[in-house]
Amino acid sequence: MLFRELLRSRGVLFLDTSSRDKHVRAGWLQLQCPFCGTGKWHLGYNESLNYFNCYACGWHSAYDVLRELFPCDDIRLLLSQLGVIRLQRAAAIDKRLVIPEGVGGLLPAHCDYLTSRSIDIEFVLRYGVGGIGHDPVRPYMQWRLFIPVYDVRGNIVTWTTRAVGKSIPAYLSASKEQELVSIKSMLYGEHLVTYYDVVFIVEGVFDAWRIGSQALATFGKSVTVEQKRKIARYAKRIICFDNEPDTQEQAKKLCKELSLFPGTTVNVCLDAPDPADATDNEIKRLRNIFLK
Repeated sequence: MLFRELLRSRGVLFLDTSSRDKHVRAGWLQLQCPFCGTGKWHLGYNESLNYFNCYACGWHSAYDVLRELFPCDDIRLLLSQLGVIRLQRAAAIDKRLVIPEGVGGLLPAHCDYLTSRSIDIEFVLRYGVGGIGHDPVRPYMQWRLFIPVYDVRGNIVTWTTRAVGKSIPAYLSASKEQELVSIKSMLYGEHLVTYYDVVFIVEGVFDAWRIGSQALATFGKSVTVEQKRKIARYAKRIICFDNEPDTQEQAKKLCKELSLFPGTTVNVCLDAPDPADATDNEIKRLRNIFLK
């Protein structure tokens, strides 16, 4: 079922491009927002991503919007019919998160490695980062940082690890059988920020740790549709990828795609090769420019 069909069947008025209203863009429907009560067509609905955003009061979940529009309906049934809740999610309920054996607190070797990369250990502990020490049974997993990934409710849904020595590969992440949610559907650190804030979008967890609060990592320069949908919820998005030419092309492409959504997107290229290697002064300047 299409959302516009649902609205027509219930007699809910909306605007699309056929209305020739200057505020309506292709791919969007505009409704009167039930939350801010302005009586204007401020609530936008993106037909391709099932995404709601009000020009006046910001992002709203599909569940909350439908509950306001159709208070007597089974909202979960409507979400299923609209494709917001997909059948694959039912199967995910039976999955179990598997944490690697040997995960504990940070050991001196882990702390030394973080310090060598100018990472604030106390700040990293806010993210629940742990350590894996000597493990002769699983040598490929030994001497690594354990990096849990949380959903917005603060639940661990997947994880990755980073070697503190010269182990290859440097990063080892949860397999599909070990995680509840794909790591490429997540934004690392999102459980510590709120919607509508300024956020820095970076590639890796070390980039996020180096920049500090309000930094979200995409686990690589390729950004999935689900990650883009989450990024688009924020009012101001500062894209801060590595300064390699290929990576900057990806950053510019991401900015162009996010420009279709309400809010502002800015691409920033630091002097350092990547945010994780930036100096204290450059990080301070970056935060002063966009967070004040």
